[in-house]
Amino acid sequence: MVLVVLLAGILFVLPAQAAEQDVAGDMVQVHVPAETDESPLDAGTTYYTLGGGTSAGNPPWSSGARRIQILYNGASCFGGLSGSQTISKIGFRHNSATTTTLSNVYIKLKLTLLTTLDGTFANNYEGGSPTQVFFRSSYTVGGQAGTAGGNNGYNAIALDEPFTYNPATHNLLVEITYTASTASVNCYNSSSRTNTYNIWASSATATIANSSANGCSDAAFDMGVSFYTLGNGNQGHFPYF
Repeated sequence: MVLVVLLAGILFVLPAQAAEQDVAGDMVQVHVPAETDESPLDAGTTYYTLGGGTSAGNPPWSSGARRIQILYNGASCFGGLSGSQTISKIGFRHNSATTTTLSNVYIKLKLTLLTTLDGTFANNYEGGSPTQVFFRSSYTVGGQAGTAGGNNGYNAIALDEPFTYNPATHNLLVEITYTASTASVNCYNSSSRTNTYNIWASSATATIANSSANGCSDAAFDMGVSFYTLGNGNQGHFPYF
């Protein structure tokens, strides 16, 4: 697929994968989403990962509709980091290669001081509002399979808006909603990380959760830092190549 632009009698053919391009003369900006579907972690890119989970469940990718909040604790999840970090991608660790297509999927992030989650979703905003960092009307996730206790099977979602996060001063609230899903994609999670929690409901517009659990989903964050493993009490440090 290409994008054709006519300027001053000159025909420009632009590749569709260009996220943004300035055309000299009239300063035309061409905006194309950088990524349309979830993809494996990029070779050569460094991620901060939370792996090692041995149990698998639907959050965050269940069949039907969902509203889910996941609380990641700054100390127990990101203890190897200090100072402000910029999250540009986020992904979860799947235990099968199943795929699902989500409808109207939103991802929102928020800095928080909470160490547990209330059953009323809005109460976990602490009087503020989360930042929308991603939206697609249709989006496919899955296709990667990890192993129990491992640090593999991650897929990455490129955020529309990077998010600044300092784990030394705040915890991180991740909220995901979607109005439909064609299948469930089980993801690994771990309850061994202290002060982590997740709640969910089977409606994208639900105000009160109907399920909750201690722990958090195994996840990968592109912060431009080294690749860590935090799971089952173990921490390692190596690049993702």
